Amino acid sequence: MNAEDDINLLTVIVDTNPAAWAAAANDPERPLDFIKIIEQILIFINAHLSLKFDNELAIIASHTNQSRFLYPLPPTDPEAALLDAPKKPANAYKQFFDVDQGVVMKLKELVAESKEADEENKSMIAGSLSLAQSYINRVKRANENSNVQSRILVISISPDLPSQYIATMNCIFAAQKGATRIDVCRFQGRNYGGDSVFLPQASHITGGIFLEIPEPRNLLQYLLVRR
Repeated sequence: MNAEDDINLLTVIVDTNPAAWAAAANDPERPLDFIKIIEQILIFINAHLSLKFDNELAIIASHTNQSRFLYPLPPTDPEAALLDAPKKPANAYKQFFDVDQGVVMKLKELVAESKEADEENKSMIAGSLSLAQSYINRVKRANENSNVQSRILVISISPDLPSQYIATMNCIFAAQKGATRIDVCRFQGRNYGGDSVFLPQASHITGGIFLEIPEPRNLLQYLLVRR
């Protein structure tokens, strides 16, 4: 089969741990602005979608107590969706607009639902990887006659959670078996990040790239160059 006929599926896992992002925002040496990071990720995602009309996309939030799809959105009441939907600018490509608005909407919901008790310095990365792998398998089954090239991109800021080690490694080996590459972009600062054992292994075992981001303002550049 010609490589041009491949379906490229990108699944992005975004670490949305509020405690880690709050610490990063107040870092004296390398402060991070969550909103600006999300804006860069959305530009990268739109670039992925624009490369080929049948490129596929999923975005998952790895939160403190759950993993949740930010995109694609689950089916909703069409009338309610119509009432709540913001007006699309005339020059906006519909899929870009849908992705951007969907991600922002679901992030706002996630923040609104977060409780102070949930704001521990942890992220459910194992659950997010499992959710990503399940979605990838579903897309592959739905496209049996096509070659689906799958990749997971993890945007990470939280420290490892030792209790997730076995579950995380099971997800990594499942990705390796399914020929799914796991790439990782990890933020490091005095007040956030820290050493990670799980994620470098995820990239190494699956043939992906593990990259510590030295300058967060240039995240988009790293994503585009390393893709």
